[in-house]
Amino acid sequence: MRPSSPRVSHRSKISWVRTAFYSQALGHHSLARLVLPCSLLLAILLTAAVIAHPASLSGSGTRLFWSDIALLTAYGIAAICIATQTRETRDSPFHIAAKLGLLLASVLTANDLVELFVPHRPFALIIAPVFLAIAILAAAGSAAWAATRSTILAILAGVCCILIAVPLFLSVAVCLHLVLSSRAELPLQQPFAASGMDDPASFLVQNILQSASEGLLRFPAFAVFLSLAGVVSAWVSSVSNRARLTIAWLAPLLFAAGALALKHANTLPREERPPFVMAGVALAVAALASVQTLWSTLHRA
Repeated sequence: MRPSSPRVSHRSKISWVRTAFYSQALGHHSLARLVLPCSLLLAILLTAAVIAHPASLSGSGTRLFWSDIALLTAYGIAAICIATQTRETRDSPFHIAAKLGLLLASVLTANDLVELFVPHRPFALIIAPVFLAIAILAAAGSAAWAATRSTILAILAGVCCILIAVPLFLSVAVCLHLVLSSRAELPLQQPFAASGMDDPASFLVQNILQSASEGLLRFPAFAVFLSLAGVVSAWVSSVSNRARLTIAWLAPLLFAAGALALKHANTLPREERPPFVMAGVALAVAALASVQTLWSTLHRA
């Protein structure tokens, strides 16, 4: 008579899956292969721009430059810490996060090109990249939580998406703004006149340093918040079929209400916009956070 194998409890299976995910998916080597070269390239581009235009270091320029270098170093260290955990797996949510990072970089680059060549854009063209970025970051967190049921890993997946997207986008954007400096300087004419600087190219480089610092610092915070929104949406939809159906009906309505609120805010004076902007963004986040969940539900169906 063959000895019976010990039964594995449901909790043991979940624990084993999480352990396997920590030991395999966390070490996605593509992350380091993408983040490190882009971060190094961006640091070289910023250094070359500062050397070519030393007047850009006047005022707050020096602080901005070293802040950029420190943030890029932090990005590289974070990518190495994640990538060196263990080997790569192709079916992990971190693999999906890497792809979403490339997609987000493409969306941001396309938006930057439109800003350079279309100075007067319709409202739809202004808000569409914002909505796409929200949906991408929420999808990264939602996909990671659906696979692991771990909020920490979901947040980490969103951060990995940003680690890839932001240095890649900024590298392309800095090249575009330096090569097309005549176009990039057009919207900066009034700030340049008020700055007291003599060289518009140096002012452009200083503006690039400031934009890079803001992007490198703010995007990870956005990733954490939107990943959590994706986690909430995925968790609600996993409770019951009725909850999933409710989200499917409410998401388009919330998205339309948020878009209308933002469009209305665009017609108001600047001091009257904040309530409508906050309401529009909140409604849009609530709707777009459920995109990945609804897609996976339709795919299973």
